[in-house]
Amino acid sequence: MLKKKQYHFPNKEIRKLSLTALKLTGHALSECPLVCHDLIASWPAMSIPMIIWRIGVILEIEKFPLFYSWGDKEWKRLLMKVNKSNWLFPGCLPPETIRNIIINQYTNELIAFKVICRRDNHLILIHRPRWFNDSQLKLQLVKRRS
Repeated sequence: MLKKKQYHFPNKEIRKLSLTALKLTGHALSECPLVCHDLIASWPAMSIPMIIWRIGVILEIEKFPLFYSWGDKEWKRLLMKVNKSNWLFPGCLPPETIRNIIINQYTNELIAFKVICRRDNHLILIHRPRWFNDSQLKLQLVKRRS
């Protein structure tokens, strides 16, 4: 899906994200870290695929040095500002409800992948997510794991 979106039907956001990924990491979107993939079903919270937001978050934290620390509110603001115009406003719930669920879920996945760790009321960047050199190698790894 990422290859198709990046090379065949790129919109303005995808082009910008592709260029940022290439500039910061030297990789194409399809070579993104496994932690970018939304493997747990979640509420629809954005008008774009969740993987695009997740890659945006990873690229945003790539700008910070290792062992950088965010307070809980600062972390939430950082994740909220990524693709901020694409967050949905559900009519039946306050918008923060679903956003908080999505942000907490992804934060927990980043902790499980050992990208960040929690110390008291802070989140610390302890490891940069691993981008793949080839999307086919990535697919082979996923197949071996399942």
